[in-house]
Amino acid sequence: MSTDGSCLEATPDAAQELLAFLVKHCDRIFAPPRELHLEVEARLTILRRERGNKVTTYCQQVTREQFEAQKRTLSEQALMDLFDDILRDPRISDKERNTRMKQFRQNYPDIYNKKTCDETVVPVTFKRNSRSRATVIGLLRSLRL
Repeated sequence: MSTDGSCLEATPDAAQELLAFLVKHCDRIFAPPRELHLEVEARLTILRRERGNKVTTYCQQVTREQFEAQKRTLSEQALMDLFDDILRDPRISDKERNTRMKQFRQNYPDIYNKKTCDETVVPVTFKRNSRSRATVIGLLRSLRL
C-alpha cells in the first residue's frame, strides 16, 4: 500500500477521481459475492429445517388461578424458611438476629404472626434470650407477696 500511496500522491487529480469512484460504487465494491450469499442462504435453510424437526414440548399449562395459588404458597413457604434460618443460624449475633426479626415482623406481619403462634418456635426464641428471660423471672419474683 505504501508504494501505491506514493503513486496516488503524485497526481492529486487521480486520487480524487479514485476516491469519487470508491464512494460512488461502494455498495458494489463491498457487497459479498453472489456465490457466498447463495451458500449462506442454503446453510440457513438447512438449519431452519433441522430446528423445525425438533418439537418443543412444555409441561401441562396451568390456569391463572392455579398459578396465583402456587405463587402465594411457594412465596409463603420461602419466607417461612427464611424466618427459621434467621432464628437458627449460629453465625448471627443476638443483636443482629433481633434486628432482622424486627425487619421481618415489619415487612411480613402475617407470616411472622403465623410462625410466632406456632408452639415449636416460641421455646427457641426464649432460649436465645436467656438474659431477658432471667430478668423477667427476677421481676416476677419481686412482685410476689
